[in-house]
Parts: sequence; C-alpha cells; structure tokens
Amino acid sequence: MPNNFPKIIFDKYDDMARFIEIVEKSKVDRFTIHARIAILAGLSAKENRNVPPLRYEDVYRLKNNFPYLNIEINGGIKTLAQMEKHLAYVDGVMLGRVAYDNPFILTEVDKLFKNGDVNNISRKEVIEGLITFVEKIENNGGSGYEVLRHTLGLFYGVAGSKKWRQLINPPWQKGYSGRDILEKALRVLPTKSLNN
Repeated sequence: MPNNFPKIIFDKYDDMARFIEIVEKSKVDRFTIHARIAILAGLSAKENRNVPPLRYEDVYRLKNNFPYLNIEINGGIKTLAQMEKHLAYVDGVMLGRVAYDNPFILTEVDKLFKNGDVNNISRKEVIEGLITFVEKIENNGGSGYEVLRHTLGLFYGVAGSKKWRQLINPPWQKGYSGRDILEKALRVLPTKSLNN
C-alpha cells in the first residue's frame, strides 16, 4: 500500500455495531468479540495483548443492543471469577492464552454452567490418555514433541511443573518416544500433583 494512501480505522463502537448489523443479515447469530483492538502497524503481537485497552463495556453494549444474538467476549480473561463477572452481561466467554498456559483451568469451568459440577479428571489421567494419542501420531510418522509441547502448562501452579517442562522439552534421551517420556513422567512427578 502506498505511504500516501489514506488509512481508514474502524475502532469505534459504532463501527463494530455496523459490522454486526451487516454480517447478521447472512443469518450469523453468534459473535465472539475481542475486547481489545489489534494495532497492526507499530506493535508486536505481544504488545497487542497488553497495550491497547480492553473495552469490555463496548462488548456489553453490543449484547444490550443486539439481545437476540449470541455475544461472547474474549480478551484478558484469566480467572473463573472474571468469567463469572462477564457472564452477567454476555452469553459466553472465550479463554485464550490462559487456557494454553494453564489448561487445567478448564476442569473448573463447568462450575459456572452445570450446577457447580467440577470435572475431576486428574493430570495422571490426562497423561495416560496422551500416551495412546502420542503413540498413534508417532506411528504415523508424526513428532511426539509437536504434540507434547502444547501440554507444557499441564502442571501450572503445582509441584512438578518445572520437572514436567524439562521432560517434555528436547533433547530427549536417545531412542525415547513420546510414550517413553509420558511413562517416565508418571514415575517421577509428585503423586499429589498427578492425582489432582
């Protein structure tokens, strides 16, 4: 784009509302709204997650102005308490980075939706389930590490977190497969953390 080409910025509430008015005509009835605008020029991806302000009130306003649409909110939400607060104003909450960094938070989410039920799966059960999955990937020529690297946060905030990350990250012991890494984890990680 030439430098002298005028930049058009759609960053106002009215711009977002107009976009939804146009798109909903195609029968779309569900919108996940990121409450923070992305600034594509001048900010890194990391800075975009922190610098532009979160505009939760604008998302709440959308729900108020389009009550017949399913409006979900995203952006900067890291705890169940924050999720619960947002659910007083919108239909759903999208967890982003926190679900990647601390996937075990997802075991608690049902508290907000299913009569307070909690998913009681243990980290040990997750690892046992991963064994078969990783083995299948590796048997089909895939990389066990490419699967397991997405589980680095499995022990977030509990004893064994550092050891888990050390086990998962290469270099692996010569000849070790993903299954071997997971079986070793079950042997060396703290029993209390595995069973929680």
